[in-house]
Amino acid sequence: MTNRHALARLATLIIVSAALCVACDVDLLLFTGAANQPPVISAIDAEPDTFYAEHVTRITVTASDPDGDNLTYEWDPNASWLLPMSSAGNSIDLTNCCHIDAMQTTFVHSIVSDGRGGQDRDSIQIWVLPAGGR
Repeated sequence: MTNRHALARLATLIIVSAALCVACDVDLLLFTGAANQPPVISAIDAEPDTFYAEHVTRITVTASDPDGDNLTYEWDPNASWLLPMSSAGNSIDLTNCCHIDAMQTTFVHSIVSDGRGGQDRDSIQIWVLPAGGR
């Protein structure tokens, strides 16, 4: 076998190995052989979960990542009558944006991502009472 044939076989072996590593979700830059593990939401809380119109509720999600990746948080209030007041990391403050005559309820969804394709999702139900407690 000539050197050129040996180099061609070696190059083919490297390309096939790299393709298999990518298919197995292996981190090629570090070549650790460990696949990314998604983050895990351990709790989602609303304080309070029932509040009067024009007041605020704070939704907080507690999550961790088995790989130690930095986490980002997305929120979906899932109702046109909810208005995000502020969002800071793992929490969001919400209030109602419109007058309501009767109790309203919805689920607020949280998506936690690790920046490497891993995600976890959870939701919590909240209730808004008309101003004045009617």
